[in-house]
Amino acid sequence: MKSSRSFFLRAEMFLLVFVFIFASCTSGQVVGTTAKAPNSANDSNWQSEINELNEKITILTRWQQGYRMTAQQAQFRADRIQFQEDNIVDAKRLWKVAENAKQKAEDLQVIIDGLVQQRNGILTRHNQPIPKNTRLENKNSIEQQE
Repeated sequence: MKSSRSFFLRAEMFLLVFVFIFASCTSGQVVGTTAKAPNSANDSNWQSEINELNEKITILTRWQQGYRMTAQQAQFRADRIQFQEDNIVDAKRLWKVAENAKQKAEDLQVIIDGLVQQRNGILTRHNQPIPKNTRLENKNSIEQQE
């Protein structure tokens, strides 16, 4: 039973990642049409593309926060009940839930970083300032401090 539950969790994450990668690759185009060249005449709607990317980033960040909260709550509950009589099985299950939620949050962070880089690339091509409050920049600055 645990292997089938694990399979479904992985399948759910795969589908989530696939949908957002596909959505970011097509960027509002009809499936089967050719992709836009970066410097083509069709590039006049870059502001709407930036708005779409910002929307996706916001939605994924909210999902990520939900997964992090789930992980934190499950970890706390497992730590609390592990020493109670006959609760070690429940504690192990909760630790697994926390681990899965942390992994999903990390996977979402990879997608968010890709969208932020895509957005920053569009802004750079159009000589626009890049927002300073991006998660990607915060992550890089934290890594540099360590």
